[in-house]
Amino acid sequence: MSSPLKILGGGMAGLSTGYFAQKYGIPFTIYEADEQVGGNTKTFQHGDFRFDSGAHRFHDKDPLMTRELKLLLGDDLTEIHAPSQIYHNGRFINFPLSPLNLMFRLGPVSFLGGALDVLRSRLKQSHKHQHFESFAVQTYGKDIAKRFLLNYSEKLWGSSCENLSIDIAGKRLKGLDLRTFLVESFMGRSAATRHMERASFYYPLGGIQCIPDRMAGVCDSRNIRCGARVTKVFHTETRLQAMELNHAEIVGLDRSEVVSTLPLPSFIQSLDPSPPEPLLEAARSLRFRSMVLVTHLLTKESVTNNATVYFPDSNFPFTRIYEPRNRDHSLSPVGFTSLVAEIPCQQGDAVWEADRDELIDRVRIHLIRMGWIHEGEIMDATIRRFSNAYPILERGYEEKVSRLNAYLSRFSNLKSEGRNAKFVYSWIHDMMRYGFEVVSSCHSGVSGQICEPEVLSGEQIHS
Repeated sequence: MSSPLKILGGGMAGLSTGYFAQKYGIPFTIYEADEQVGGNTKTFQHGDFRFDSGAHRFHDKDPLMTRELKLLLGDDLTEIHAPSQIYHNGRFINFPLSPLNLMFRLGPVSFLGGALDVLRSRLKQSHKHQHFESFAVQTYGKDIAKRFLLNYSEKLWGSSCENLSIDIAGKRLKGLDLRTFLVESFMGRSAATRHMERASFYYPLGGIQCIPDRMAGVCDSRNIRCGARVTKVFHTETRLQAMELNHAEIVGLDRSEVVSTLPLPSFIQSLDPSPPEPLLEAARSLRFRSMVLVTHLLTKESVTNNATVYFPDSNFPFTRIYEPRNRDHSLSPVGFTSLVAEIPCQQGDAVWEADRDELIDRVRIHLIRMGWIHEGEIMDATIRRFSNAYPILERGYEEKVSRLNAYLSRFSNLKSEGRNAKFVYSWIHDMMRYGFEVVSSCHSGVSGQICEPEVLSGEQIHS
C-alpha cells in the first residue's frame, strides 16, 4: 500500500495531486490556508456578472491532460475560438507577432525598418543570451522588441529587462525565425506561420473555477482541510517529521509522503530547524509579482471579439484586458458585458495600497480615451487583489532555486510541485501534469496512461 500523501496547498497543483491520488486509491489529505480551494484559479460573482481571477484558459498542449479534463468536465468544457491581440497606437496587432500582420498595422515604412532590424539582428553572430532584453532584440530586432516586448515585460514583471531571465519568454517567441519572417513577408497569406499560437482554447462553462471545484468534488471534502495554514515544518536531517497549522495544531508527517505546493521561499522559511543563513537569504531574494484586477460592468453587449488584449505601452497602467463573455456568454447578462484589467504590482507598493476609487479611475480614464466605452455605459466597478500571482524570473534565479532544491532533496519524504513551489511560470495543464507525475512516482501502477476506474465514471463525477 502506498504511504498517505500530505498535500500542502489546495491550488490547482495540490488539487491535481489529490485528484490523481483519488483515482489510484492513494490516501491523502489536502491542507489549504484559505477557506476555499483553487488558489488563484477562481471565479467571482458581482451581481449578475461573473469574472475570473485573471485571463485564464486551458491550452491543448498536453494530450493526456486535455483528455483527462474532458473526462472530468464532460459537456461543461467547450472549445473557444477567439484571438489574442496587442493594442498599439490605436490599432490591434496579432499576438504572437506575425510579419504579415505587422506590415499592415505598422505601415510599409515602419515595417521595412523593423524587417531590416530583424535581418541585422539575425545575421549577427549568435551568442548565449545573459538576459531577456538581448534575447528579444535578437529575435525581433530592436524596434519591434521595444515596441511590443520590452516595455510590456518591464511593466508585467516590475524589473528591467536586463535583469530578467530569458525564461520569461516561455514558448511564445519560439519559431519566429529568420526564414519564417522572410517567407511570410514576401509570400503573404499563403505562407503558414508555424510560430502562431492557436486562436482556440478550452474553457469551462460558468467560469474557470469549475475546474478546481470539480476536482475538489472528486477528491471528497473529507480529504480537504480548509483554513489550515502551514506555519512551521519540523524535520530531522533526512525526513520531515511534523508540521504546525495556524501556529497551534501539530500534524505528524514522518509516516507520510509530503507534497508541497507552497511558495518555495515560504516553505524554506517555515523549516525548523532553520536552514543555513545563505539559503534563507537566497529564499528571501526570490520574489513574486502580485496583481490587482479592476472590473467594469457595462450596459453594452460587446467591446471586442478578443480573448485577451495586451497593452505594451507604458502609459497604460494595466498589462492586459479580457472580456469574460468572449469565453462564456453566461458570464454576463444578455445585452451586457464586462472588462477586466490586470494591473501588476508588488504587495505593499503604491498600487497595492491604492484605494478602490483611485484604481477604478486609472482604468476607466483609459477605456474612455480609447473609445471602448462611454461614461454612461458603466454600471458598476469592483477590484480584487492577489498576492503571489507569478514568480519573477530574474537573472540568477536558476542558481538560487537549484541551491534550495538541493537542500530540500535531503528530505526523503518530500516532493515539491506547482508553479510557486517549483518557481516556474506555468499553466493549468502544467499543474495537472505535475500532480499526475507526483502520483506516478508514488504508485507503481501509474504509467503514461490514466486509468478510468468505475468509481469515477462520468455520471458519478457530474452528480
